[in-house]
Amino acid sequence: MFVFKIRDIESGLFSSGGAKPTFSKTGKSWTSIGHLRNHITRVKNRRKDYNGCEVVRFELTPETTIPLDQERPLIFDALKQLDTTTTSTSGEEGAVDVDIPEEEITQEEIEAAKSELEAASTTGETPW
Repeated sequence: MFVFKIRDIESGLFSSGGAKPTFSKTGKSWTSIGHLRNHITRVKNRRKDYNGCEVVRFELTPETTIPLDQERPLIFDALKQLDTTTTSTSGEEGAVDVDIPEEEITQEEIEAAKSELEAASTTGETPW
């Protein structure tokens, strides 16, 4: 499974999404490239918030499973143990460090998307 985030290249912070995006350590994750494209189209048509930003694709891989065919207290104990075994070097409460290989979108894909956006801005249609 992939998730997508918008990262400010200079600060390394991620976009919160929405009509007036802000940037934070965690930001918003989009699970659909279509939803991400829709967001970018809406924001880029009105604002320059994403100048100096890039889209980063993260691949999520399962690490631990907890069977749910047991009594609820046992499930919750397992979840609590899982939560206490994860640590974060950021020091942020609730944050977890995860080694996720990132794959950036290629320059060719960026240029193709820019061309589609430019063409759409002249016709007023959304390219996706």
